[in-house]
Amino acid sequence: MLDPIPVQQKALLAALTVVIVLTGIGARLGGMSLAMLLHFIQRIAFGYSVDAVISQESFLRGVSASSPMRRVLMLATCGLVAGVGGWAVYRFGRPLVSIKKAVRADDPRMPVIATAAHALLQIITVALGSPLGREVAPREIGATLAGWLSYRAGLPPEVSRITVACGAGAGLAAVYNVPLGGALFFLEVLLGTFSLSALIPAITASVIAPLVAWIGLGDRSRIWSRTLRSALRSSFGRSWLDRLSDLRPIGTRVYPAENFPSFAIRFFGDTDSMANKREPVLQTISIMSLRPTQMTVGMREVKEKRKRWRAHKSKKRAELLGRRMIPVVLGPDKNHYVIDHHHMVRALHEEGEEFVLVSVVADLTMVHKNAFWVVLDNHRWVYPYDAKGERRDYRDLPKTVADLKDDPFRSLAGELRRVGGFAKDTTPFSEFLWADFLRRKLSRKGVENNFSKAIERALALGKSKDAVYLPGWCGPAEED
Repeated sequence: MLDPIPVQQKALLAALTVVIVLTGIGARLGGMSLAMLLHFIQRIAFGYSVDAVISQESFLRGVSASSPMRRVLMLATCGLVAGVGGWAVYRFGRPLVSIKKAVRADDPRMPVIATAAHALLQIITVALGSPLGREVAPREIGATLAGWLSYRAGLPPEVSRITVACGAGAGLAAVYNVPLGGALFFLEVLLGTFSLSALIPAITASVIAPLVAWIGLGDRSRIWSRTLRSALRSSFGRSWLDRLSDLRPIGTRVYPAENFPSFAIRFFGDTDSMANKREPVLQTISIMSLRPTQMTVGMREVKEKRKRWRAHKSKKRAELLGRRMIPVVLGPDKNHYVIDHHHMVRALHEEGEEFVLVSVVADLTMVHKNAFWVVLDNHRWVYPYDAKGERRDYRDLPKTVADLKDDPFRSLAGELRRVGGFAKDTTPFSEFLWADFLRRKLSRKGVENNFSKAIERALALGKSKDAVYLPGWCGPAEED
């Protein structure tokens, strides 16, 4: 027979349970309050949606619509508030205690008034344009609340340290809807342990925090799917998790913002917006509905891709379609603009494929149509140069991948990289830069009539000092 649990241990367990539950609830309510305050100050500061208590207009759109003078004024105000407010907190408040120090101290309590003032100061400055993260304040509030509740409940210091860390994790879970991520943050970063005595309170507090909102929001499975995926990605790495994506059938979608409860979007912001992009939105899209962001492709390279595609069996083709996602940007006209893999999309189209899996890497539906191409150009997501290497107006870009024109120098650049003429580089449109370099050295007729000879000449040119400025140049090293 098991020995009965002593009365003192029962009382300690009951007190700990109450503290953890109240900490989870308080962390969520505190996070929601701070989020509302953040959005309210943002709207007042930059003058958008001021007549609405809760607005779905994004911060990016609101700031973009404000005048340059107002933006400068708000940033100056941000600096003034941060300086004066910080001085006041440190001058008149009790000494601040960081969360890391609290979880290692004999008395893990954090000063309530000083910490609350510090958290409010962070929210105000973030709303005015400070680059600080908005998750720090809710973590401090959650940890402070947990320390105060632990003291009132008479928990011993070693237990109180766990509850304070729980509060910090619950604050993180509350503001970003990441219950598992909050628990992992608490266990790995703050306590450095995965013991059962810490694991159970961590998961409990971090799950209770989002549950407070889910009770009123519904649609829990979708939020949990996203948060679980985000936590796994942060814990095990992007490449490991992306391999799990291969198991999803084509057409599976990872719950974009339009499927989120509107209440959650209002309080926590659109997590799929351009400013806060954390995870791609996967969709199956008709190839002919995709809009190119470049004018040309190398048709010789397209033919090679078609040849390799035909060599695969049907099962392998399905695997490739599920793994080779096409990165796109969602424009103000709701069209999907391809920002990479134009050659593959054109090859698939010519092979009779009708649909591809795309990854929406940025939602720019809020951007004015006259500013859309400027934004793309600023991000180096568009290359409006024709087959002669001349820049054209954005209106001249093709409407479908079937309208892409042939640039033999782009094929030459692609083949040059494959034979070792230059290294693969992350610079956007690097192969077009090489194509433009080769265009100035060789004739188009010579490339089209004798591609093999053109490659030989391109190899020599690619190793020369004339190409040293190009991305991926791997010419001979200078002798000492």
